[in-house]
Amino acid sequence: MHGHEPVGAGDGIGGVAAVQHLGELKQTGSGYRWAYHAVDVVTDVDPAFAFAYQAAGTILGVWAGLPHESIAISTKGMRVHPDIWQLPLVVGYDYFYELHDVRAAARYFRMAAVLPGAPEYLGKLAARMTVEAGDPDAALEFLQR
Repeated sequence: MHGHEPVGAGDGIGGVAAVQHLGELKQTGSGYRWAYHAVDVVTDVDPAFAFAYQAAGTILGVWAGLPHESIAISTKGMRVHPDIWQLPLVVGYDYFYELHDVRAAARYFRMAAVLPGAPEYLGKLAARMTVEAGDPDAALEFLQR
């Protein structure tokens, strides 16, 4: 499926079905929760299925209004794929926009900003969030890296 990942359960019918279920247009709260649990199981079987963490985290937090489930699946993915900047970005989004926790959002935006391939604007966003969280000295230190 992705050139850098081994073929495994995530590339099979169960993994694809779980991710596809998340993207259905007429989804329900119970459907999103089912898909969260399905992706959780699929990623237990095949932790290398990086797209599952990314898709589930984004959809659960942004579309489904389930930020805690989004954070759970995204941080699970971060433990297996610490180099994918989108995972801590999604967690930062959930903390900032959905849970209104600026301090936690800033921490995850800083994590995302220093990973390979992260867009340049992310460092500035991380610094802004850090200032908003009440720590301008940490923001300045972060920017001076």
